[in-house]
Amino acid sequence: MRQHEILGQLTQQLLNSPGFQEQLFSDAADKQYYVAGTVNGTVVEALPDTGADGCFISSKLASHLGLRPVPGTQKRISLANNKIVESPGMVKVPWEFARERTTHTITCWILPGCIRDLVLGNHFLRATYTLTKFRNRIKSKLLGVSKRLSLSFLGNEKQRLRGYLNGHLATALPDTGSDAMFLNGEFARKLGLDIDSNVRNLVEVELADGSTTMTSGIVRDVQWKVGKTTVQCNFYVLEDLCADIILSNTYLFDMNIFSEQEKHFFDIDSEDHFKNYLFHFCNLQLEQLEQWEKLEELHKRDENRDRIMRLPEDQQEKAAQDEKARQQCWEALKKERKAKWAAGSHTTKENVQNGGSLIGRLKKRLRIGVAPRKVAT
Repeated sequence: MRQHEILGQLTQQLLNSPGFQEQLFSDAADKQYYVAGTVNGTVVEALPDTGADGCFISSKLASHLGLRPVPGTQKRISLANNKIVESPGMVKVPWEFARERTTHTITCWILPGCIRDLVLGNHFLRATYTLTKFRNRIKSKLLGVSKRLSLSFLGNEKQRLRGYLNGHLATALPDTGSDAMFLNGEFARKLGLDIDSNVRNLVEVELADGSTTMTSGIVRDVQWKVGKTTVQCNFYVLEDLCADIILSNTYLFDMNIFSEQEKHFFDIDSEDHFKNYLFHFCNLQLEQLEQWEKLEELHKRDENRDRIMRLPEDQQEKAAQDEKARQQCWEALKKERKAKWAAGSHTTKENVQNGGSLIGRLKKRLRIGVAPRKVAT
């Protein structure tokens, strides 16, 4: 039995197991998430954006507040499609959460055309426990009409969530500034996913600076699993997407992912987190080897049984005895094979623990932390 067929059987067994939970998710084009607060007495509804590597402010709000960029702080910023935009510089913003007295002085980069007045980036949200302990700061409201899908990734955010896409181990960028689930086109094709590229299914996506791009298709009924929870949803495909997978705000907030799946997060620039990722991968491989071998053996026993039944009667008894002896030998050597695989997995873990060059090679192979391809502005 071929390996991918065995993996498919294993995935199906997992999805049918008691711990499997499936929910359906759609995009949130008619919903807007925000954090209420004030800046110098001005009421602001800020975007909580885990896909942003810093905090950002619109040129309009900066001008209204009389904030001028610090000289020499111009910055190039990457958008979700790897397009580069220029920030005229950085300003200091005194932010207060609604109904709280603490003032947080945050460094904000001015983003021309910014679709929200203020963007609170992932580092700030994590530092203030806004995604977990003080999750009640994040509100949502329904809009009168559906807007364009927004994808507000900004900069080079490093946080990732480990999970499984249709049974394939993968890493995803959790982006609360994204209204939908997205896949990189090359990545989707690499996994052999069925992309519906009918022109009727193409949608316009608004990026953080107000510019737009078009999807190249949609992949329907994809299963995304983290821990013991699986959701089934549609993924839009973007060809120049900055990550393999981007997860939407609705999924992240409705499933309370930042609190309930905390152990599955890691930062792609952290050696310790990446080692943990690889240790998990090694353990997964060991479990899969055991399952694959078991399925292959069961398949072989079925084939041999059918073969014996087709033999002349005078040959069947001897063939059955030989098959029984083979099965007994297989069972007797099971512990020895398992010990051998475990030793190989342990050696791999030791190499990861002690070998920085190995980690670098594996990161490159898994496309973790690889610099995105630059797109001309």
